[in-house]
Amino acid sequence: MGPPRGSADPLPRMQEAGYSAERRILDAADHGVPQQRRRTIILAAKAPLTFGWPAPAAGRPPCFRAFALGDEEARASTVGAYNLFMTPEKAAYYLKRKRERPGYTRFVDPDAVCSTLRAGYLKSRGAEALVARDAAGELTATPGEDCCSIRMLALAEVMAIQSFPPGYKWKGPAGAVYQQIGNAVPPKLAEALGHSIASRMA
Repeated sequence: MGPPRGSADPLPRMQEAGYSAERRILDAADHGVPQQRRRTIILAAKAPLTFGWPAPAAGRPPCFRAFALGDEEARASTVGAYNLFMTPEKAAYYLKRKRERPGYTRFVDPDAVCSTLRAGYLKSRGAEALVARDAAGELTATPGEDCCSIRMLALAEVMAIQSFPPGYKWKGPAGAVYQQIGNAVPPKLAEALGHSIASRMA
């Protein structure tokens, strides 16, 4: 498995320095995180070591519907000066962009794990992951012109997508908090990796 695209390969230098080193790409969705999030992980040790990589978890992670907030809950979920809900004009704009540039604007599929959450989610006004409800108030990944609401992900939903426990405390303004969550290694992936490494070092 080669280095990440556009990056210099650090493994030869680490091995020249006397480290045992291995690299793999892990998908957080394989370890209980409700999000497709593929990341390159490098394990290294200053002594010969057979590394323990976590096996995929049994079953599939929860889909978005399992932790999605209702519109009233989302309205009560203040995000600093940000209004999560799109005005009718802004909603029409995103629907048009979805038709013209499907890869730019994406609506969350309520019955699937989410796509990768980015650190700049709030700054981009959620264009890569918007929550929509149809005319009947049901979550939908394919909203039409008669949809009743389009909004950004609420903080509680962003935390769940990254597998942070409810009630986890954050510091800073809304934009900084969303960025911290988007930059983080999902706790469930970190836990699986940590347990696997520890089992080889016992």
